Amino acid sequence: MTNIHAETGEILFSTNQNGYQAFYITSMPHHLGLSCHDYWQILIHIKGNIQLAVNDEVYHLTSDQLVIIPPYHMHGITETNGSDIVQAFVNLSPDFLQFAGVRQINCEQILMEYTCSGRYCFPMTHHDADICQMLLKRISENSDVSSSWSRFSDISRLLPVLRLVIETMFNASTQEKTTGSESIMHNILVYINANYTEKLTLQSIARKFGISISTLSHDFKEYTQRSVYGYILYRRIMSAKQRLYENTPLNEIAYECGFSDYSNFLRSFTKELGMSPSEYRKMLRNKISE
Repeated sequence: MTNIHAETGEILFSTNQNGYQAFYITSMPHHLGLSCHDYWQILIHIKGNIQLAVNDEVYHLTSDQLVIIPPYHMHGITETNGSDIVQAFVNLSPDFLQFAGVRQINCEQILMEYTCSGRYCFPMTHHDADICQMLLKRISENSDVSSSWSRFSDISRLLPVLRLVIETMFNASTQEKTTGSESIMHNILVYINANYTEKLTLQSIARKFGISISTLSHDFKEYTQRSVYGYILYRRIMSAKQRLYENTPLNEIAYECGFSDYSNFLRSFTKELGMSPSEYRKMLRNKISE
């Protein structure tokens, strides 16, 4: 099941109650712009030319490429040539990855080891990409069925996908990392990602990169589908969302994530996520105690 963000038009993919959700897409990209989420996303890019940003890296995807997006990493399609794309991807909660390892291996730790250096894109063989595409397509077609047998079928298809993904990352680990060409808007994005907790203004950013405020405002919106201030605010909210796993007082989290006061944090967080920070933290704790 998917939800649509009321303001940005972004299609919000999630995991289901079992901790996974697969999708198969053969169409124009649903959404240009950046977002992040609290689950792992394994993307098999089969066909189509797009530019995909993940944190501070940008990749030009063509065919048979694997992209691993860890939780709370800003990512999204920033450019497309207008053609249809074919993608198969699966969202996996950290809890499901622990379950998938049947207490013998830590699947999440393996994914973290290969992405912690800042590399998120890996070339796949056409054969492996075809297998993953087929398996994830079958899971996506099964998404409305909730029986135990249905879940068993899903897991029996997800495990080979995880095996091929880990093998692909291992085989590519010694290869040189390649990314797309950098643009000034991408460099600005990297700068904001490193400094979003500070007091950033349109004037200071435009001055630093030698462009006009109007160019900054227009081109950044084109690149991310968010205004500069909108992106900074979203980045702060997502950073705070990640830290709500901690026991740090909420007002400290608000300040350390760049909010000037708690009331501003409360208002912004609630508007974005539909619940207050305290409600979200309570939900997390209830989930952990289950």
